[in-house]
Amino acid sequence: ERVDAKTDDGFCEPRTDTERGIAGIWRDLLHRDRIGVHDNFLDSGGHSMLAVELLSRINGCFAITLPLRAVFEDPTVAGMARRVDALRESHRKSGGSGRDAAEADASSLLVPLRVGGSKPPIFLVAPAGGTVFAYYALAHHLGADQPVYALQDPAFEGQAAPCETIEEMAEQYIAAMRSVQPEGPYRVGGWSFGGTVAYEIARQLGEEAGHVFLIETITGQRAPGASRKSIVERFRLMRENLGARLLFTLSGLATTADGAWFSLAASLPGRWIGRLKRRVLSRQERELTRAYENALNTSAADVNGGGSLLMRQSFARHWIRIALANTRAFKRYKLRPIKGKITLFVAERRITAKANVDESRGWSGFAQGGVDVRTVPGDHFSILRNPNVKICAGILRQTAEDTSVDEKESAGDVAPTLAS
Repeated sequence: ERVDAKTDDGFCEPRTDTERGIAGIWRDLLHRDRIGVHDNFLDSGGHSMLAVELLSRINGCFAITLPLRAVFEDPTVAGMARRVDALRESHRKSGGSGRDAAEADASSLLVPLRVGGSKPPIFLVAPAGGTVFAYYALAHHLGADQPVYALQDPAFEGQAAPCETIEEMAEQYIAAMRSVQPEGPYRVGGWSFGGTVAYEIARQLGEEAGHVFLIETITGQRAPGASRKSIVERFRLMRENLGARLLFTLSGLATTADGAWFSLAASLPGRWIGRLKRRVLSRQERELTRAYENALNTSAADVNGGGSLLMRQSFARHWIRIALANTRAFKRYKLRPIKGKITLFVAERRITAKANVDESRGWSGFAQGGVDVRTVPGDHFSILRNPNVKICAGILRQTAEDTSVDEKESAGDVAPTLAS
């Protein structure tokens, strides 16, 4: 029988061989001398790049295959140990490889950031690069009564090729959403590139689309029916489109190492840097260019969070493969109007040039139900980080509730007609 050896401050030492093994991996990755069984990996400084290395080491140590979503579902040493032990026991009884069940689980696009609660779930679409770690703090601040699911890129885990169109991504995400919530209305949104995909999801859902929200998402396109622009205006719009592709890509990169926008760039081989710059960074904004180039001068040993160089490079190659596919999809994508309303979160400080003088940043020409613009402190990169994310979550809670009230009132208006 296990007995918790708690100290006065509530710290609990690992109690089993599995817990001790996992805690040892944590100590190495997080550079901490003291790891308790109830410590939370994500609250202790873990980010996407470290999570990939964490699972690689756990899977290698225990001869299993845990998917990335395990970090969100069981973020403590105790939770991970239970999951590892259960999978090993299943393997022992079945005589299988210890990998089939986990690999099937890994193919899921849904990453549960917060489960339980009585409210309809909120679905958050991954930014460029496919990882969903950027939404962890947002899900936390939305409250215990709000289920939150992130939608990671289909190619992020497993061998699937990245989607080359936003329409295809939206189709796959909708199927995943329906596995949790069979019918609408749906609450769906996303940050940066994820907002563009969330918009297409809303378009495909049609009447089933409920609360649709975009966080720092740029259109980069002329609205249907808008008057033809002058050469100067068209050049400015083209510049915004290029800026959006760059911003979406660097937004995904910013989420790979918490606290360091471009630290991952330091671990990339030169040919991958060149490929990224040739395909994505043309006509980049000066501020972003300087930040990106400065990252190249960072020693690989100084990359935030440590870990093996080989693992970081492998993750970087995989991330770039998805990010480049995402930017190609954005370049091809043609926005089409939707009948509903969207909520647009904009940061107080803009990083890219102000190509859109419109308060809605161009979305009013596409959302026929209107655009509710909400301003949040910070910039494109810090809007989902503390303390700004608390404000963002508060606004999202309120706008979601307002939308639910509107939906109920609309249902009440049509009920008598249906009954008569």
